[in-house]
Amino acid sequence: MNSRIVIAPGYESLRPLFEQIARGGGVPAGATTLYEGRNRVYRLSAGDTVLCIKSFHTPMALNCAVYGLLRKGKARRSYDNALRLAAAGIATPAPVACIECRTAGMLGRSYYISLLAEGYAEARYIERRPDYDALAHSLAQIIHRLRSHGMLFADFSPGNVLWRRRAGGDIDMMLVDVNRMSFGVTDARKLDRMFGSIVESEDACAAIGRRYGRIAGTDPDEAARAAVEARRRFLASFYRKRRLKKLFLRKKYE
Repeated sequence: MNSRIVIAPGYESLRPLFEQIARGGGVPAGATTLYEGRNRVYRLSAGDTVLCIKSFHTPMALNCAVYGLLRKGKARRSYDNALRLAAAGIATPAPVACIECRTAGMLGRSYYISLLAEGYAEARYIERRPDYDALAHSLAQIIHRLRSHGMLFADFSPGNVLWRRRAGGDIDMMLVDVNRMSFGVTDARKLDRMFGSIVESEDACAAIGRRYGRIAGTDPDEAARAAVEARRRFLASFYRKRRLKKLFLRKKYE
């Protein structure tokens, strides 16, 4: 097995830690688990630096070859996309390193390492908050900046947008889990997808759309209609996929 380690400028002193992760096939014992699912997310202190380590599962057989030979894996895409977001002035936790473990060129486990965003909350259920109008404005600002740079963030969802309110009252937001992005997108309908899954209700979605319209200098009501339509398309696709999945599982076990 060999490993590919990419380290961001300023973090070369952490190379021994990253080599240890690559050799040992796992995160050091001192790490704290933040999330456990198909992939795992850990918090790890390295001296004065607090790291967030996302451990990606080993891809299925075909994807091992695809990611190993033809296409960048999720960890490397996370690292590269974070750099592109930062260059565009869009906040995301600072990328620190990317580790890819390979066997005969095939991708196995991989890790994306960034600074930990401390003091932030996920943007879940923010439409229920009394200060939602200000939060909608911040979301609209992010969408506008992404669209202005032709960036489509496919996972623009509440769990992947973090927010905090500063002492002075201003709101900071940043994006996480950024491996699924497209660049150079000019199709407005495709870019509208980012309105689709960020909030629960049509009214909350329309509020973001109106804010976006004002920021972009377009008709706020038309922008709200486009946002709501994007949400309806998203939900239709979501439920269609869920029905197909249930049908497939029923046939599989009949």
